[in-house]
Amino acid sequence: MPRAAKPLPPLARTLHAYAIGPRGAILLGTVNPRNQRTVVRFEYGRTRSYGRVAPRYVEEEWFGDEDNEAEELVECLRPRTRYHYRIVATSRGGTAYGEDRTFRTRRSTTPPLHRHCDAVT
Repeated sequence: MPRAAKPLPPLARTLHAYAIGPRGAILLGTVNPRNQRTVVRFEYGRTRSYGRVAPRYVEEEWFGDEDNEAEELVECLRPRTRYHYRIVATSRGGTAYGEDRTFRTRRSTTPPLHRHCDAVT
């Protein structure tokens, strides 16, 4: 009996960030799950080591064989700071990392309004 082919890893592509403010931004990317149940997240932080994950508690699961757009709001950022980010997709076939991209938060003229932030990152 022929052996089943090993599943292919998903395809992940990091796109631009937009709606960039002093303390938040929206990250964009695409993932093709390649017909495997795939978990999608963004990693971000002030260096290429990232250190933070969005969504923070619940990861989205996808299935299919076409590109799907992922969009995630990240908050509690420091004003006038450069952040690195990338999309990450994991399935039985493996983990795919999108390209490292960066954005810079805007200057703030007001105190933080996000009381839900434990600490500004």
